[in-house]
Amino acid sequence: MEAARQVSLIRLPRSQSLLLALVAVAVAAVTLLHYLTGAHWLEYHTVYRSLYYLPIAGAAVAFGLRGGLAVGLVVIILFLPHVLGFGEMMPGGVLDNLLELPVFLLVGGLVGALADRERAQRQRVEELRSYIDAVLQSLPVGVATAGASTSPVAQNAAARTFLTTMSSTSDLAVLRPGYHTLEQGSRPLGVYVAPFRDGDPADRVYVLEDQTERRALEAQLRRNDRLASVGQLAAGVAHEVRNPLAIVRATAQLLAAQAGADASFQRYTQVLTSEADRIERLISDLLKYARPRPPMPTFLDLGHFLETSAQQVRPYAAQHGVTIVVTSRAGTLFHADEAQLGQALLNLLLNAIQASNSGSVVQLLGEQSADATTIAVIDQGRGMPPADLERACDPFFTTRPDGTGLGLPLVAAVVQEHGGKLELTSVVGQGTRVTVTLPQPTEN
Repeated sequence: MEAARQVSLIRLPRSQSLLLALVAVAVAAVTLLHYLTGAHWLEYHTVYRSLYYLPIAGAAVAFGLRGGLAVGLVVIILFLPHVLGFGEMMPGGVLDNLLELPVFLLVGGLVGALADRERAQRQRVEELRSYIDAVLQSLPVGVATAGASTSPVAQNAAARTFLTTMSSTSDLAVLRPGYHTLEQGSRPLGVYVAPFRDGDPADRVYVLEDQTERRALEAQLRRNDRLASVGQLAAGVAHEVRNPLAIVRATAQLLAAQAGADASFQRYTQVLTSEADRIERLISDLLKYARPRPPMPTFLDLGHFLETSAQQVRPYAAQHGVTIVVTSRAGTLFHADEAQLGQALLNLLLNAIQASNSGSVVQLLGEQSADATTIAVIDQGRGMPPADLERACDPFFTTRPDGTGLGLPLVAAVVQEHGGKLELTSVVGQGTRVTVTLPQPTEN
């Protein structure tokens, strides 16, 4: 078994085996010529001796330093008896032929060392090429090149994806060096154009990137800026309004008590009281939005949490003829602030019920992955057009006459405080899906 393993270790590729055979045949042929040619043919022996350099150099090129030295040593062993036996009759005598023997090793070593160096250099170049290619293939951006009269050629997988999905690559040819944005259907494409260095000035390098996520992040940043500004303003206004509002409400209640049986007067004071209560709720929401407390997360059972939230709104849903369906795996734990997330989920469920028609279903889905928990509220209501969907999380934006426009902003603030992500998708006439994704702690 051990012998078989050793044989497999020295097995050569077919091409190298052929080269080794040719070297062996060449050495044997030159050696036979020396021993079969009479000593009186002096000029032939000089030529034969020089022919030894061919297989030595060939072995050095094919097998490197070790191959060159090995064949040189074999040549010395084969040629030495001939020198000692017939050296006196050969050109230059014994000494001249003996001095030739170290030259065989010198040539084999020198050529072999150069061959090894060239082979190592070629291997480093190949490794560098493979590394650069791996880097290009790993980039999320596309890299493509083009000549003055040629179409862009993809240099990595991302570029191939971008170029195949573009309606026409001729749009790239007219771009000047610099950064540009191309609208490709619903996907914005960023293109950086640069001249190809050390090449034809007309050659170009294109760097392509999908700007969808970037624009979403920019929109989120703009929304956060607006929310922060509104929050600061809201905090100040809420405190200034709450005190006189309490006086107005108390006065309305006092007037209602003194109105007696006057129905019209009772109706007016009731309007004052209800509107004051509405403003009070708005102020409370403003203060919650303006000064949200830091979340205090604990581990919660996802199925139990969703079922409890659904149970809170089922009486309200029944009044509207809407059914709440909860789908989640029991016993799944996730990390969140129960009070804050419960309030956010309550707002989402109320919005879904109010947007739904009688007889429809609102789905509450819970899913858990290795690093995130996803909660989705899906209704079959009227949906929202793109313009309303874009502003859905803006403070005070509402499509309901009795809405305050703070429900979704509060949800967005809670999700942001948890380090999560809020996504809204909607189709007019088909319904809306609101997805909350919360990161979860990973066990070390």
